[in-house]
Amino acid sequence: MVSFDVVSLFTKDPIQLALNIMVSLDLVSLFTKVPIQLALNIAKQRLQSDPDLSQCTGFSTSDLMKGLEICLISTNFKFRGKHYKQVLGTAMGSPVSSVVANLVMEDIETRALETFTDPPHLWKRYADDTFVIMKRSKLSKFLTHLNKIENSIQFTMQKEKAGCLPFLDLLFKHSPSGHLLSAVYHKPTNPFR
Repeated sequence: MVSFDVVSLFTKDPIQLALNIMVSLDLVSLFTKVPIQLALNIAKQRLQSDPDLSQCTGFSTSDLMKGLEICLISTNFKFRGKHYKQVLGTAMGSPVSSVVANLVMEDIETRALETFTDPPHLWKRYADDTFVIMKRSKLSKFLTHLNKIENSIQFTMQKEKAGCLPFLDLLFKHSPSGHLLSAVYHKPTNPFR
């Protein structure tokens, strides 16, 4: 379903790819790098600004925040018979981690896109993977800008090669007319290819 949605977004209008480039941005260890205090601040802000919160739950914002804080700071795990406390980021596998990571990512991308002088032509994110089309001449500056938004959240970039770029389970290729073409993509490590 994700692939279908992505393809429909990208294939509508021609893009001037002579001046632009397709890139895929990926986050380095998203869950274990999410700043807990930032996550709590964003969650609190979102809850306080939700006009329908009282219709969804009988809990106050304060009660919800106390529960979220307990979930985010009570991250103990066992490895090779020893118990550890995770001190950075959110716990992988915790039901709340993906929600919190997404809130933080929304905040970071909003700040990055709103404060860059010449933002990307196209920005589509799925979890920690982002498909971007932007001016070739601005690419390096934008990546530097993006990586300065939040020190613990760092992006890596894969540029298109020969007009093609794999993203999630799709391979995008730009046609001479400027439209994006897509095909199913199997990573070389996929045993079912």
